[in-house]
Amino acid sequence: AALTEPSGETLRWAQRKILERLVLRGEKAHDFELFGRLAGQLQDGPAQMRALEETLVAPGALRLASLRELITLTAPHDAQSAEQEGLRVEAPEQHLAYGRRLIALEAALPPEVYLELGKDFLWHGDISAAERTIALASDLSDGAQGRIRAGELFETAGLDEHAASQFEAALIEESGHIPAMAKLARLRERIEQKHRAD
Repeated sequence: AALTEPSGETLRWAQRKILERLVLRGEKAHDFELFGRLAGQLQDGPAQMRALEETLVAPGALRLASLRELITLTAPHDAQSAEQEGLRVEAPEQHLAYGRRLIALEAALPPEVYLELGKDFLWHGDISAAERTIALASDLSDGAQGRIRAGELFETAGLDEHAASQFEAALIEESGHIPAMAKLARLRERIEQKHRAD
């Protein structure tokens, strides 16, 4: 017989049972992880967030997985990825705090994870965190492409000198990269015009 999806009532019952275990047996990362999954299925973002936060004390892979889930859960709504969005909790300060914790781990994650975080830091005006995050993304990228994407992020944020240094680094890695040359030339001209205006 085919398995059916559990009903909301069944999920709430399971959530109560896990809460009982947490109270009776003390805090266990696995129980919090399970509680968080159930909260996610019940579309209870705040409960899922609290449960995931409790697992951040766990060592190794669970901490990294929980941080990534928390970053996704608290990520700002992006019109371009609206159809990919799931449950979200409006918590911009926590989102940035989780991002800083992830950066501190320096885990080998897909560069896109760090680029998205870098964009969020730039949006909130935290340039130093954005630089560190984008540097991680660039280090994890193959060839000049990571540096070019980093340069584009800085350019979009109006940080032309940061962007220029990324395009220069891209050209060190791949000296014949025509798009990077064109972007760098345009940026140098704009930087020079700004200096003349000052």
